[in-house]
Amino acid sequence: MMKNMDRRQFIQAAINSGLLFSLSSILPKPALAQQDPGAEKLLLVLRFNGAWDTLMAMDARTKEYLNAANFSTSEFLAFDDRTSIKQYKDAQLGISMKPLFEYLDDICIINGVMMNMKSSAHETNREYMSSGNLLTGTTFFPFALAQAIQQPDFRIGYHMEYETLHSGNYANIAPTKNLNSFTESVDDPFESVLDDETTAASMQKRVISQTRKDKDTIVILNKLIDMTKTSLVTNNSQIQQASLALAGLGSGYLKMAQVDMTRDSDLDTHFDHQSTHKTKLTEGFDHLAKMIKFMKETPYRLDPSSQKTLFDMITVVVTSEFARTAYPENELGTAHNQYTNSCLLFGGNVNGGTLIGRSHIYKKSELSLPNSEMTNGLYHATPFNFYTQKPMTKEEHSSTAIETFGTCKGNKCFDYIYPETIWRTVAQNFGANSVSTFSAGPVLKNLFK
Repeated sequence: MMKNMDRRQFIQAAINSGLLFSLSSILPKPALAQQDPGAEKLLLVLRFNGAWDTLMAMDARTKEYLNAANFSTSEFLAFDDRTSIKQYKDAQLGISMKPLFEYLDDICIINGVMMNMKSSAHETNREYMSSGNLLTGTTFFPFALAQAIQQPDFRIGYHMEYETLHSGNYANIAPTKNLNSFTESVDDPFESVLDDETTAASMQKRVISQTRKDKDTIVILNKLIDMTKTSLVTNNSQIQQASLALAGLGSGYLKMAQVDMTRDSDLDTHFDHQSTHKTKLTEGFDHLAKMIKFMKETPYRLDPSSQKTLFDMITVVVTSEFARTAYPENELGTAHNQYTNSCLLFGGNVNGGTLIGRSHIYKKSELSLPNSEMTNGLYHATPFNFYTQKPMTKEEHSSTAIETFGTCKGNKCFDYIYPETIWRTVAQNFGANSVSTFSAGPVLKNLFK
């Protein structure tokens, strides 16, 4: 029967029998195909689960400060690895930050980020940091951002340690652990009979053309994954997910990604705080340093004629759910501290070498709280003046009525830096003035160039 068919009849019969691919199932979305690669902005969110000790990294204290403050043993867990080893501009940096020292001019450090004051639970604060919304189950930022910039078809990669991925029912997602499983052979058995004589044939040719673009992307993805195995060597399966996400973004296969880079148990140091954080947190920051070097040296999509490197294209946001307490727990450990946090950003359009925010360690005698509520010192975010874009001095915020916090009128706007403050600023950099997961409010004007 087929021998008596002409091309037009064969194509129509194939369509009727379902042999040809449908456009809706295979055609890559116009937003991906038509966007100018040089104008793209890509996002990578890396989460350090378990709550990092910012006093050993991006928010340390000098020995001189600690000696002058004369903290009691119940107010500060003192050991040499918890004191500053480098002053960078107005910040003191700790030993775990050391691998990133050569890239400080590429990194924005945000200190004094206030988390969920009513909860010290890992999951609650991780969701808050990931969405900018205090309500649990809120869509994580990359998925909400893609919807806000009206790009619901951006492919978003993810790797979760064990918790639920709050994707907001976003459809186009890809586990990063599967990115190294793609083959590069994609053929269409009907290509030889297609021409431009019919609408169906013309449409199918466009489908094949778009599929080949995805095939080309897979080729680049596999090459980048091979490159990361040499440049970003690690035996840590969690950290490896960051490398896979980077390859996915650098090839154009992903547009955004969120990856858990450490396990909760890695940094949740209620016991053996000193050695665990020095090993695990430093290992994570060491990989970040390797990523920055790789991003700076690698052109986007491995195009030798490209004027854009991965570092130019990809905005990287590095978070954890909260800091650890300054005071000790069980002598060798630290507790959860939702009253302050830090965040690192680097890559696409980030204003490197910038320091934003501050924290303060209060002694018990400085706290006007009943003894039953606070038996130790308190490591706490410093209020931020969004009008001047500077952290408030102790004198300024001690004389400011609490009722004025969170209100912005005239030349005054006093509040804390919250997770939504950071995400609101990132969203604006990506062209979104409104994102469903958090309300409108002040931004960090010095975060991006």
